[in-house]
Amino acid sequence: MKRPFFAVLALALICSAGCPSGQLISDDYVKADRATFMAVSGEYLTYVFNNGALDDEERKRRQRTILSWRLRLEQMERHMAAAAVESAAGVSSSR
Repeated sequence: MKRPFFAVLALALICSAGCPSGQLISDDYVKADRATFMAVSGEYLTYVFNNGALDDEERKRRQRTILSWRLRLEQMERHMAAAAVESAAGVSSSR
């Protein structure tokens, strides 16, 4: 039964929907989001492309959902890397 998988996917997408501007994100959150993405996205996209009940637009929409999750995750990772560099250099990260 695939329902638990989709419940996990839905929760992961909700949790990774991005954070409001100015809100700090912990390294642990970003690492956990990356681990969730790596665990879920490939299998989900395989399901999407192999599901004959989905039309082309439904497939594209689901693919865009995973793409936007990946882009948000990469943005958080870049932000965390820049903050780490600033911290190591002794520069204040308040903007």
